[in-house]
Amino acid sequence: MTQATTQASTGGAGTPAKVLASNPAPSKALERAVWLALGAVCVYIISTGSASALNTIELTAILALFASGTNILVGQTGLLSFCQAAFYGESAYTLGILLKHNVSFGLALIGALALAVISSVIVGIVLLRTRHLYFALASLAVSQLAEAVAVTQYSLTGGNNGLFGFTLPSWLSGTRSLAWIIVLTAIVGIAVVIAVEKSTFGIMLRAVRDRRDRTASFGVSPLVYEVGAFAIAGGICGLAGCLALVQTSGATPDMASWTASAVPVMACVIGGMYSISGPIIGAVVYEVIYTYVLNGSADWEIVFGAVLILIVLFAPRGVADLAKRLGARILPEGGRRHG
Repeated sequence: MTQATTQASTGGAGTPAKVLASNPAPSKALERAVWLALGAVCVYIISTGSASALNTIELTAILALFASGTNILVGQTGLLSFCQAAFYGESAYTLGILLKHNVSFGLALIGALALAVISSVIVGIVLLRTRHLYFALASLAVSQLAEAVAVTQYSLTGGNNGLFGFTLPSWLSGTRSLAWIIVLTAIVGIAVVIAVEKSTFGIMLRAVRDRRDRTASFGVSPLVYEVGAFAIAGGICGLAGCLALVQTSGATPDMASWTASAVPVMACVIGGMYSISGPIIGAVVYEVIYTYVLNGSADWEIVFGAVLILIVLFAPRGVADLAKRLGARILPEGGRRHG
């Protein structure tokens, strides 16, 4: 088990993790500088930005949380899941329905997250009977089923019109205060994901991903860890769904669709699914390109398709890893001094 977990935590032989091991100082310094810059920009926009800028910050924070939760399965566990939007949409609808029935916001939030975790465990146990392509297809079917339920159960969900008409607490009504709440909540959720990925549990997830059969031969049950990953990912994605409901003051069936599940997967691929910061960077790149470069163009799928192809060809480990490698080349002296 030691060999498997060590390979998982370091990225295996011949990976960029070993290439950068000789000069970690410049890449760490560059990473800290990038995060400080992003944080400063975020604080500035929330403090002084326009309504459209605040909307972009909120959507980026929600997508970063959504992608980080998804990446627990996709990157850390090696399970290409297209059903995370089912838990994302389920939590949004659950929170809205409970609020509509005058349940307090705190209890409604706990209920929505609990339902997301429970349903993700059940779905995980069923889906994990399949592997590889069949797992991906089965997970896609789960999202299609969730969207169908949201559309057909009109009396409960509002059907195609969506769920609206509930009352949010007054402390969620301010434009800038709402942006702060969404961003800070997303940061807390992402911190939980990072803690999981750095824990022994996270190391075991990567061991299962890289050497599933060998890990099982040491007496470890891969299924237990995979179901645990489903539970944590479902809770994180559910929290993102609750933030989306608060941000838009409503829930619609497309929140649970398989296409909604593809968005965080794209963010993981763009940023780097094997990096802790990858999903966050991918979410920022996705929202910036979609909002400011394409400006809601009808041809945005074509552009994103081309971007994904370029990333797969020239930066298969994502933008985050590319930035680290560029930083190591730009600042080689610091690496040699600290190597």
